[in-house]
Amino acid sequence: MQPIVATKLHKSAINALEILPGTSPDPLLASAGSDFAIHLTRLPTSSSTPHSLTPLLSLKGHLRAVTALLPLSTDSLLAASMDGSLRMWDTRSGAQQAMWAMPKPAVALAPAATNDAPAGAWVALADGDVRLVDARASAPASKWSAGASARAIAAAPDGQEIALGAADGTAVLFDVRGGSIRKRWRRSGAPVECVSFAPGGRVVVGGEDGLPYVVDFTRGSDHAGSHRQVSELVFGNIEAVRALRVSGELVYMAGDGGVVRNYQL
Repeated sequence: MQPIVATKLHKSAINALEILPGTSPDPLLASAGSDFAIHLTRLPTSSSTPHSLTPLLSLKGHLRAVTALLPLSTDSLLAASMDGSLRMWDTRSGAQQAMWAMPKPAVALAPAATNDAPAGAWVALADGDVRLVDARASAPASKWSAGASARAIAAAPDGQEIALGAADGTAVLFDVRGGSIRKRWRRSGAPVECVSFAPGGRVVVGGEDGLPYVVDFTRGSDHAGSHRQVSELVFGNIEAVRALRVSGELVYMAGDGGVVRNYQL
């Protein structure tokens, strides 16, 4: 498979990519990089393929690498940064709409409500704290701690659970309604780089050990619940997993080898 078009949009590593909602049939790509910048770029359609891509807007204000992006609506984009700031941008004008100052670098974002109408975001900080930010409020609404330096975070489709991966290999399942950690586990000491929910109460976990796996959670007799490893996914030559997406029963993963792999759960 060959790319339709390839362009260098950032001066350094790209840390996040998101397709903005409501921009079809001409999708708008938001990209964030270690060059402190966020670019909004119109993607080509099959009927018109340019030789290169040029950003329509560049959103600049972060003072360190931008680590994560989260579309909040058709015209609002949330961005997290290693400078400890969380900024909300107007994707039509490029203006900054709001900013929240975090005590530590912000490393990952997850929607705080349903996928259809997110009211805000869960923000994972480098020290393991997780904060709930409401786009309508001037200060974080609540917080909890994973107890380890965070690397990745994901929200269940119904918004009732949060999965977090940490630098020491710890993974955590947090019960939003109950306000407590439901389960904590650690398969190895390798950093967990990505987590995602799959149908049927499953969580897919990938990390630097190159051994992604799927766990299944069911309610046990106690509040902590129980879990079991369902399957391990073979990932090339044991290369680190840096990104994953789940779509129904399909999982897409990419890592240090530069290859995107597809799995059937």
